[in-house]
Amino acid sequence: MRNITDNPPKILPAGEFIRTENDNAYVFNPSPLAQEYLDRIRQRYGYDIDIQPTPEGTPEAVGGFFDPDNQQGGSQDPSKRTVYLDPVSPRLAVLAHELGHAVDPTLLKEIEAGTALKQQFLKNAPPDGLGNPSEFLADYLFSMGPREKFRTELTGQEAEKTAGQELGVTDEEFEVDKVDYPLSYITKGIDEFEMHHTRPQVPQSLEGEVLAPFFASTQIFGPSGFPTTLAVDANTEFDASDDYARRVLNLALDRDYQKVKNFELNRALNYAERRLGDSTSAGDRYYPRINQYYN
Repeated sequence: MRNITDNPPKILPAGEFIRTENDNAYVFNPSPLAQEYLDRIRQRYGYDIDIQPTPEGTPEAVGGFFDPDNQQGGSQDPSKRTVYLDPVSPRLAVLAHELGHAVDPTLLKEIEAGTALKQQFLKNAPPDGLGNPSEFLADYLFSMGPREKFRTELTGQEAEKTAGQELGVTDEEFEVDKVDYPLSYITKGIDEFEMHHTRPQVPQSLEGEVLAPFFASTQIFGPSGFPTTLAVDANTEFDASDDYARRVLNLALDRDYQKVKNFELNRALNYAERRLGDSTSAGDRYYPRINQYYN
């Protein structure tokens, strides 16, 4: 069980970006706590840490990121790591999380291996789709990215947890259950897999309007819904709702698939709890809901 601090401060800032004489350049001025943690990271790993504002056009929900592919400041740079933070409100917990990615020695290797796995999975996929769902779910999660993202985001959450402990601080963001965000890649991956098995039959002329938002709804920052009814012309309406409902019901009643789904969710939770210990109570929330499926 994780301990919740009474009335934690709302958000601890990481510092501020100060515009230089060059209008397109910023200098990051870290807060005292951020400076202390940056010094620890530099001493521990030997990297210079460069902090830049997230580029214009970055989704509002993204508080920061690390790009391992960057030639300068990426995972293969021998001397520097570049972390990007929200220019308006850079947050200490986000800085710690992204630094966890920045110093992760296996991050780039996992991404490269994941690309090869995805290509192999798509090459070997049955010609009529993803085959029997109970046989292909585990392979899909392993090969198409959800399990890789789950593991790497757990690394970021571990770093965030460690930073709070080492600095002796907390806030609302440090207090968030550390499993919820990484686990969302598993649950969204399962959603995406199920979408492939429940996708309605759609005329080719309407695929862009129906299937694009249909699959986008499984993404972490995607829309919350999708249309099943569209006007083809002034006199014709296409309605996929009955076909979609039938496919969803068939999958929900597939006992073998539900057991495999249950196993994958439990495995992810057990792994997360081994890594994060008392910083998660996800099992208390998820296990009752998961174990309703055909134990």
